[in-house]
Amino acid sequence: MEPTLQNGQATVIDTQAYASAKPARGNIVVVKEPSNPSQQEILRVIGLPGETVRLTTTQTYINGKLLQEPFVLHRGTQQPMQVTLGPDQYFVMGDNRPQSTDSRTWGPVPLKDIVAEVNTSNCPAD
Repeated sequence: MEPTLQNGQATVIDTQAYASAKPARGNIVVVKEPSNPSQQEILRVIGLPGETVRLTTTQTYINGKLLQEPFVLHRGTQQPMQVTLGPDQYFVMGDNRPQSTDSRTWGPVPLKDIVAEVNTSNCPAD
């Protein structure tokens, strides 16, 4: 999730954030890795239920509209793809796209596999 989060940086994790609310686009979340549910990843919510996410080699579109992602410094080259999310699915990606394993590999993540929200605004200073 660099540059947003750095290795070793303290973060505040809210495991109850989605008990009564749903993740919003741009939220940084902790998700269970679908291929190994004992592993968890910190990623950003990009696509919401019912939306169509289209990726070109360097850009992200939601329902045909270019998504502004000022937090992404290293886009790299990604495989073009398009996916329409189901009623309980989210598309998540890391901010350091060339180094991230995320929905581009696993596909959409069900809400039940989003286990917490990461709050970067209240993180203790290093």
